[in-house]
Amino acid sequence: MIPSPSESRKIELCSLAFYAACTAGGIDPSKYKNITSGFGVLLKEQGFRGFFRGWMCIRDRGTVSKQGRHPTTEKSPEALLLKPVSYTHLDVYKRQRHCKQARSTLLSTRTSRLDLGFCLRSRASGDFSVVGPEYASKYKTLIYLAGFASAEVIADVALCPFEAVKVRIKTQPGFVRGLADGLPKFVRSEGTLGYAYKVSAEISPPIMKFLKIFKSKLFNLRTFNSLSLPTTVTPITESKLLNSIESSQWHFIKQAAPHYTPSLLSSTLTSLRHKPQLVLQLLSHLNDHPHSLNVTNSSLAACILCRLPSPKPSINLLQSLIICSTATNRTIFHELELSRDRVDSKTSLIFDLLVRAYCELKKPNEALECFYLMKEKGVEPNIETCNQMLSLFLRLNRTHMAWVLYAEMFRMKIKSSVYTFNIMVNVLCKEGKLKKAKEFIGYMEALGVKPNVVTYNTVIHGHCLRGKFQMARVIFQTMKDEGLEPDCYTYNSFISGLCKERRLEEASGLHCKMLEIGLVPKAVTYNALIDGYCNKGDLDKAFACRDEMISKGVMTTLVTYNLFIHALFMEGRMGEADNMIKEMREKGMKPDAVTYNILINGYCRCGDAKRAFSLLDEMVGKGIRPTLVTDSCREGKVAEARQLLDEMKRRGIKPDHISYNTLISGYSKRGDMKDAFRVRDEMLTTGFDPTILTYNALIQGLCKNGEGEHAEELLKEMVSKGITPDDSTYLSIIEAMEKVDDLEENDDK
Repeated sequence: MIPSPSESRKIELCSLAFYAACTAGGIDPSKYKNITSGFGVLLKEQGFRGFFRGWMCIRDRGTVSKQGRHPTTEKSPEALLLKPVSYTHLDVYKRQRHCKQARSTLLSTRTSRLDLGFCLRSRASGDFSVVGPEYASKYKTLIYLAGFASAEVIADVALCPFEAVKVRIKTQPGFVRGLADGLPKFVRSEGTLGYAYKVSAEISPPIMKFLKIFKSKLFNLRTFNSLSLPTTVTPITESKLLNSIESSQWHFIKQAAPHYTPSLLSSTLTSLRHKPQLVLQLLSHLNDHPHSLNVTNSSLAACILCRLPSPKPSINLLQSLIICSTATNRTIFHELELSRDRVDSKTSLIFDLLVRAYCELKKPNEALECFYLMKEKGVEPNIETCNQMLSLFLRLNRTHMAWVLYAEMFRMKIKSSVYTFNIMVNVLCKEGKLKKAKEFIGYMEALGVKPNVVTYNTVIHGHCLRGKFQMARVIFQTMKDEGLEPDCYTYNSFISGLCKERRLEEASGLHCKMLEIGLVPKAVTYNALIDGYCNKGDLDKAFACRDEMISKGVMTTLVTYNLFIHALFMEGRMGEADNMIKEMREKGMKPDAVTYNILINGYCRCGDAKRAFSLLDEMVGKGIRPTLVTDSCREGKVAEARQLLDEMKRRGIKPDHISYNTLISGYSKRGDMKDAFRVRDEMLTTGFDPTILTYNALIQGLCKNGEGEHAEELLKEMVSKGITPDDSTYLSIIEAMEKVDDLEENDDK
């Protein structure tokens, strides 16, 4: 017999004894004879509050099953045993309900605790061996619903015999006397299906109620995430990582990425050395965790990626290594050398790709150093790599480096291609050595390399750029005699050169010639004509050229708008200039440094300084470097240039040496040498050393003012600092000496 509440022994909450008491409805029949006497005993022993003890426990049965604990732990568990038992129909119903509540609470609580304990243990060990971490999170609703449903199923199966008999007793008086004779009779009359239907009717409502509560986030798996639990990560082995990669378990690989060590990744990459596509996919999932991609592993991966048809992935990886790593060029080269041996590669392609990576990052010195490292190791760069280096040197105006590399190529007997010769012809043209550029074509032919259209176009462009149109036409004719047809670039060189010389009629004639032979002019052609007409002040023809450009399907460019805006500002047509700016922005074109300089100088010319400085702020905010001092000085507005320089300093914009030199030149041309030297001193204070341009501007100004002795002192200072005077320096001094001689002759007369 279960002890009554008045007895001293207590039953532990949620223990097996507790659930046994709940199920049996443990009472003392000698003490609780019926309901009336039972209420009297209860009132006498526990007072009026005794009638309400335990009600919250029964009401919150669902809470017990869901949270694994009872909210009213201070209440006596024996309160569940208060209701006396009678064998009336009502008492049978109460016994059945107690049975269901007790068993459901037992199984739900136990199941809930089991589930909770399993989850905690799983999280602590990092092992989700049943469904895995991905599916545990993805199907958490189903998992917890199944846990609750299992408790309800077992409890309701136990309840159904009582429930079924109870319903028949209430609806059919005299059907049976009790459970013993009622259950067999019910099964005989309803069959097994009827019994199963009753089970399902009892199970469905609580399950649906739980699902609703779960969805409303009263109980959520996130609860576990807030628990402060000690976590230990299961070590990831090379074989496990390899299996995950080969089975494309990329989600797991990305989740485990923070725990990869450089040694693990190194051994894994070595095992995948013949599977570059898998390595490429692996690297794409390690972007957010670069700690394991040290110099060694990056070099190793780059060597493996060389096996892909496209060199781009390997170049991209090398560029990331160059940018993010503090390793020197020599260190990276050495690591690539070791990695090449590890992956059993015999090709030297990886070194060529390293040079190309430096070239694309515009690092000419590092690219040339890498070239010499290849030469030192006996590795011969391919011609494409050499051409890319030559092209970089040309773009950066490092013509001396181009000749150094070309000489090394000649010594190493690297055979030049027509592309190589075209670059060197361009180098000669850029240096102004047009005669040698023309002779270089003959040198090409002597080596068995036939010049192409690009070769002749380069030489023609060099001559047109310097106004030597007669020789350009001779080369043009030679080109046609060789059976090479001129293209748009050929005519563009002529038209651009003629427009700069303001020979607009000849340029317009060549434009018509292009249309006659079926060549479609490009934006460069029309922009050259527009520039010519704008400089001449003929804006009507410039706009007519723009209209023809649009009618031919050629899109206007930012250069087109810059030309028109500048011309309109020069003409003082502010309204049209503003409309042009608005049209440009509507077409999605973003102003560049040239645009901002044109606008700011234009508004300064018109006296709208407020708008000019507003644009200056916008320009600096976008990271575009101002060059306003140069433009203002070029137009003779030295005072405005000085004001702009001071404003730049006030706004925290550090002027460069070009700004200082230009301002010095502006003062020197005006003969204001005191101000010129003051800017020079300011330049020295800022940390900029005088250049040859600085000295030339000062010497020119002193000579103009007849201060020859001071100019001579500056010349000596210039030489003492290792700056070699150029033609401009000597010309300024010679002109000053000639003026002195003229003055002396006039005095003698």
